[in-house]
Amino acid sequence: MISSMRRPVIAFVVGAALLIGATEPALAGRPCEPYEPTALSISKGLELGKRSFDRLDASGAEIALIARAGQNLGQYRLRWSHMGFVWRDHPDGRWTVVHELNGCGSATSSLYAEGLGSFFLDDPFRYEAMIVIPDAETQRRLVAMLRGDLPQRMHDAHYSVVAYPFATDYQNSNG
Repeated sequence: MISSMRRPVIAFVVGAALLIGATEPALAGRPCEPYEPTALSISKGLELGKRSFDRLDASGAEIALIARAGQNLGQYRLRWSHMGFVWRDHPDGRWTVVHELNGCGSATSSLYAEGLGSFFLDDPFRYEAMIVIPDAETQRRLVAMLRGDLPQRMHDAHYSVVAYPFATDYQNSNG
């Protein structure tokens, strides 16, 4: 029997699974094979989102960099395959991840803004995150940038998975 305390959690996970199943998944940092989320993968992704939320709240930061291990890049001696900005963008305390994703198997990308839970729901290689909190002045400047239209103006849809970080011809999820 499920305790009354667990019913809302199970209802949330089932609801999230239905919602995720009804949308086209973004496949950044992982192969282009079709992916059907399971209750376990949804639970693990949401748990990592919650742990990240708690760590961010405890830090007192307004903005940070957040990375995930979407795929195994160990052969390149890399741990993190995808990164974005996570910032407190709403008075209710919500954290939003702003990041770039390419269309699976394509050379084009789009900017996305989504919650912490969603950021970890695409079947990552490892359920781990890295959070880097800049100093207060850098945070202030980054928040001002994200509140404006600078991210959209700087975004270039030309995407290359091997883009050099300082190149101006292409961008990628870590550029």
